[in-house]
Amino acid sequence: MKSDNLNILRAVSIVGIIIGHGCLQIGYEPVGRFCGYLFVQIFFLLSAYLLGIKYGNTSIGISFLVKRWKRLSVVYYPFLIIVICSILLLGGNVTWKNVFTHFTYTNYFLQDTLLGVPLGHLWYISMMMLCYVSLLVLQKKTDFLFHGWWLLVLSVLTLCVCVVCLRNHIPCRIPIVVTSYLIVFKRAKDICSWFSKLKNIPVYIYTFTLLCNITCFGLFLYWNLNDKLLIRDIIVLITACSWLLLFMTALRDIKCGKVLGFISTISFELYLVHHPFVLGDLSWLNVGTLTGNILINSFLAIIVIFVGAFILNKIGKFTAKAIG
Repeated sequence: MKSDNLNILRAVSIVGIIIGHGCLQIGYEPVGRFCGYLFVQIFFLLSAYLLGIKYGNTSIGISFLVKRWKRLSVVYYPFLIIVICSILLLGGNVTWKNVFTHFTYTNYFLQDTLLGVPLGHLWYISMMMLCYVSLLVLQKKTDFLFHGWWLLVLSVLTLCVCVVCLRNHIPCRIPIVVTSYLIVFKRAKDICSWFSKLKNIPVYIYTFTLLCNITCFGLFLYWNLNDKLLIRDIIVLITACSWLLLFMTALRDIKCGKVLGFISTISFELYLVHHPFVLGDLSWLNVGTLTGNILINSFLAIIVIFVGAFILNKIGKFTAKAIG
């Protein structure tokens, strides 16, 4: 089910994330936040859908969780080791808490970051592992929750949990991401079956996607959604769903070329590597950094990011082969 259009969507998403974080760094905040939040959410939906196609009708056991942990860790752990060693060699500070939380995938939930903003993007790794664990917890006997009126009950319950999270200063994106992940995973085969029966693409799919994106970007542009966290996360989720809908229907027959295929293949590595070079105190997009010319800096950053991601991808493959 890893068809060309979903690989293209994965490639577009990682490029969108890099552009979004770059826009945040140079001051184009509405564009940056729109791209950052939207395309990261698309990554969660893609993961849920593809895993749902593969495992949706089977019981999830510990072996599944171990397999997913290995899949992340063979790339993530080498990246962490390189980052921690680099920080220490440059005279920076790394605490035992930093090491523990990041290697146990709990950094986001314990509000712990390495170097602050430059490596703040690692919250995504914590959330992804939580989504995997949630699949293990909600076994097949809970399938009724994802059909009919129970879906509405589940949605209302999620909103209630979001309100509780907000009142206790806990990110409401946690229950929203987990619930949406579970729904897409549990209904992935139904979604695929429905899409496969579509012969003519309904006009409403184009219209829905366009309206979602205009609304979402407009709110980021004219309304400070960072002060409206629940509204932000719901709107971003709906917009991300519209992208998935578009690529699985209207754009389902497009072919993935070599360039987009390559970007898709190393998308996870690109996500890990890009952030320190693009956003935060270490960013090469800072005025006066390196050459002093932001265009040249951006070009150099892109080269380093892609080369670093490619090398990290090879390290991950070697590690995976070594541990079996």
